[in-house]
Amino acid sequence: MHFSADIYSYSQLKGFPAEAHWFCPKRSDDDDIDYGHPDEAEEDMSPETKHEAIQAAKERHDVAYKYSLVLGMDVTPEQEDYRENLDKMLKSCDKCVYNWHMGRKAYLRELSE
Repeated sequence: MHFSADIYSYSQLKGFPAEAHWFCPKRSDDDDIDYGHPDEAEEDMSPETKHEAIQAAKERHDVAYKYSLVLGMDVTPEQEDYRENLDKMLKSCDKCVYNWHMGRKAYLRELSE
């Protein structure tokens, strides 16, 4: 990965809402919306908003995966911040763990091309 791409990915990561999960649609740890049924309205969220949250999660997922490439390089404060946030996501959210592992094979295939 080229250095400027590292900076671009990191700036995208920092642009995420602070409480949002990187690998699932949750907007915070307290978000209890059922994103598994996006077409069903809930008291606090319309189907349209659910779909927007799901799309935003896909974008966060992609950026977080791309930034993971820098983990093999010399450790910078930005990389340490990424590692801490990644660790938090993967320790606190079963959906993030699932999506991280399920997306890994396709992402590694993309990298090898």
